[in-house]
Amino acid sequence: MKNYENAIDRIGDRPGSTIQRWLSKRLVQRFLVGDHHCQILEVGTGVGRIAEQVLMLGHSYVGVEPTTSLRRAANTKLAKIGHIDAVIDDSLPTLKNLQDKVFSHAIALHVLEHARSSEEAAEWLTAIAQRVSRGGRILIVCPNYMDLGRHFFDVDWTHQWVSTTSRLACLGSELGLTVLEETDLRGTFSNPVLRFLLASLSKAFPTQLANFFFLRWFGLRNFGSGIQSALLWRMSWVVFGKGV
Repeated sequence: MKNYENAIDRIGDRPGSTIQRWLSKRLVQRFLVGDHHCQILEVGTGVGRIAEQVLMLGHSYVGVEPTTSLRRAANTKLAKIGHIDAVIDDSLPTLKNLQDKVFSHAIALHVLEHARSSEEAAEWLTAIAQRVSRGGRILIVCPNYMDLGRHFFDVDWTHQWVSTTSRLACLGSELGLTVLEETDLRGTFSNPVLRFLLASLSKAFPTQLANFFFLRWFGLRNFGSGIQSALLWRMSWVVFGKGV
């Protein structure tokens, strides 16, 4: 996104990065459990946290990130572990620089909610699926609007397509993909007891106070909402299979 360049100021290596790395590790391990030496495509790499975890598990990786500042940050991070230019400049819906490539699996975290309409969300998911081989899997993760409510829009002005778990599953099904897993996560946990405890904690967490404190003293906007979103609010997790 051409208007997303300043995102590096709030999602780069700043307070909260340790939590984000832990979350990324948990998400990648959950999705790729049992897989060995796969070719992974990630659409929307951000600063490269998912990429780092994928490569550390021994998989091949190509990332797509249209925002220059985020792409540079990701490539700098990955170069430190021996992977040069693993993230390329490309964007949905065309993924034109990947037209001759097919991958074992694909990952898109916090991408589809930025679509401007349901038609565009469908176009984006179709483009991702086209780059996955038959029998491969596609992981889509988005914030769950049913839990965030107005914060869905407040935490990021580019959020436009309202995402829920069932809506994501319905979208993929309409496009001919098979829903392999459809669940809500809180802090990467799907266990009902843990989800209940985290949901209860979410009600007591002083989000607005935390937002004010971190903005006042550290210049971090919506940091409290970020903690809620990462650890406490529901996150939609849907895994699609292609041709299965």
